[in-house]
Amino acid sequence: MFTRNESMIKPVFHRLAYAVGAIISFALFYFLLTGLIKPAGQILAEGWVLTENGRQSAIEIPFRQTVNEVSTFKFSRKIQYGPGEGLVLARLDGQALEVRLDGDVIFSVGDPAQPTANIWNQTFLVELPSDAANVMEGNLDILLSSASYPIDISNPPYIIDMKSARRRVALANLVYNDFLLIAIGASLLIGFILIFLSVMQKRRWSVEMWMGWAAILAAIESYDFAYSISLGNLAFYFAFKKLLISAGYLASFAFLAGMEKYCRQKLAISKSIALPTVISVLLIIFLKDMTRFNDLIAALNIILLLNVLISIYYLVNKSRVRNWMIFLAVWLSLSILQVLANLFFGVTGPYVMQTIVLLSTAIFGINLLLDFNRIYAEKQDLEKRIVMDTLTTAYNRNILGKTASEQYDVLILMDLDNFKAYNDKHGHQQGDLILIKFTEIIKNNLRHEDLVVRYGGDEFLVLLSGINIPDAEQVALRIRRDLEEATRSDNLSVSYGIEKLEHSLDSDLDKADRLMYAMKQAKQIQLKNNSKKTG
Repeated sequence: MFTRNESMIKPVFHRLAYAVGAIISFALFYFLLTGLIKPAGQILAEGWVLTENGRQSAIEIPFRQTVNEVSTFKFSRKIQYGPGEGLVLARLDGQALEVRLDGDVIFSVGDPAQPTANIWNQTFLVELPSDAANVMEGNLDILLSSASYPIDISNPPYIIDMKSARRRVALANLVYNDFLLIAIGASLLIGFILIFLSVMQKRRWSVEMWMGWAAILAAIESYDFAYSISLGNLAFYFAFKKLLISAGYLASFAFLAGMEKYCRQKLAISKSIALPTVISVLLIIFLKDMTRFNDLIAALNIILLLNVLISIYYLVNKSRVRNWMIFLAVWLSLSILQVLANLFFGVTGPYVMQTIVLLSTAIFGINLLLDFNRIYAEKQDLEKRIVMDTLTTAYNRNILGKTASEQYDVLILMDLDNFKAYNDKHGHQQGDLILIKFTEIIKNNLRHEDLVVRYGGDEFLVLLSGINIPDAEQVALRIRRDLEEATRSDNLSVSYGIEKLEHSLDSDLDKADRLMYAMKQAKQIQLKNNSKKTG
């Protein structure tokens, strides 16, 4: 037994443990990925000469510059490389890429004359031509073209043996693309399922509906980061990107509204955030100058981050939220910190925030699906209890509806003979066992599509489909025979009335009831006659 202080400490300890676990797992996840894909071998960070519009300048990589018109940036330097080595180019941003060695083109993506929408979030491997034994030298040129969009080389190129290079490129693309695509797919699937469940339950703006839209919109927004190589034109790319980014703002609002619903809070905060969110989306959609696009997004991101931070507050502080959700909250918080570090301090790394936001949304969606499944199972169980006789496990009269005559063809109304005398002699507990046994005998003589109902006391109603009265008579006789064999020493039997379901259930039941009591009276008369003969 916990004392008051101990009972308060225990949940706090659990939440702290989840938070610490989340921080450790985030750090391991982040540093493992960045460590595995960071440049290795011969790292080409220094010694570059940048040629832009005929002007040359010495630079180091990483390098980033915004352009206002169609431009080609040429990054040049001398390199030495051995046999079987390749050049790895990670996290480039531009609209066309060309790699030259001693003036010869050895790799290209896109067309500088017709710039593609964008090349980013992708790692390229260029095999360097060499002979079998000698170390080679050459002049390396990397040409990046862009139109009104940043030229960016986030990671220094590096030269490494082709075997290691292929493994590292595959891993880098797994980190930058595949993880994100998996998260996008999971988020889309869960989002559609949640919306479907909400629609089926006729709950328009339930937590499932809000979180469903949050998952779908977050997936749409995150596709911007997975949109590695586009072959569309710049105008299409710009319009497409605006739609993707706008989806992110709407996703954050939907997530916030969903959290308020989940925590059973009024939508006061989300309503106050709705107008700034809509204004942000409109500004993004109607912006015409692509050169100001990134500046606008940086200014408006405060709306997105604010929505997510408020959602994190709900995750951490509301009592209805489970402890494991603290794990998600910490991950979301740390991913935001990673983005802020990138914005203000230039600390770059994998697109952790986008992946984690998606995975967190998907995990929360899975929790909602599990909750829905649990609630649905409880509802089904409750509905079953309402129509189920708890003693015999037969159905009770609540199962009978107006459509019974449409679903079934024949009814048998059955009553235990001499049951009152049996109860008086053996007690109600033994009487209950007889009712249970009788129910079991009835079920054993029925098909799966037939129905047995405890109509009241020791009266049972059997509904049969696809059967005529003579066949129903055989069913009743088998039930009576099996009961008499099972209770041979107790003088128990069955009387019954059989009626075809043609009119209303009540009127047909009335007819069957009269037939059943006629059988009971006939048995009593026969019993008296037998007693007179033996007397």
